[in-house]
Amino acid sequence: MKKITEKLSEKSQFPLEVISSAPKIEITGNNMFYIENHKGIKLLTSDLVIIKLKEGLFVIEGEKISIQEINKDHIYLTGIFNSFRFDKILR
Repeated sequence: MKKITEKLSEKSQFPLEVISSAPKIEITGNNMFYIENHKGIKLLTSDLVIIKLKEGLFVIEGEKISIQEINKDHIYLTGIFNSFRFDKILR
């Protein structure tokens, strides 16, 4: 069964991330990540970044990772990215 925000997104033709707190993640090549609707950074090293999302964690592994820009709306990361995954937080 679809959530009300998914139905609203379909009817209004607005992207789901605009009308909900769903994250929007853009990846350019293997060296740029842009993440919207984040809840902050849990861990940041030059080879590992863990970003908090509403429903879990977004884990990025790579080399020479750095934050180019961060604010309450988005995070822009650069580096050499090898892998990423979503980890759901168990409650």
